[in-house]
Amino acid sequence: MLTVTNNGSAAQTVTAGRALTLGGFEKFTSVDIGAGETLTRAFLIADGAEELESTLAFGVYAKGVSSLSDITVSLKQYK
Repeated sequence: MLTVTNNGSAAQTVTAGRALTLGGFEKFTSVDIGAGETLTRAFLIADGAEELESTLAFGVYAKGVSSLSDITVSLKQYK
């Protein structure tokens, strides 16, 4: 489970995805979070999934702002 809290004043965009077998990146839907908001996303990885199927990548960036962001990120795995 991915949780991102935007502690700053600028909107943030949260991206998630996974690597593809022959290179590239499968990007899941990006989500915008406003100042003071928290986003929680859950991802299901099937039992017995291969390494590329079970490795996720996440990113957070400010929309149109070049200053530093103030965010809190938590990533937990449940079985």
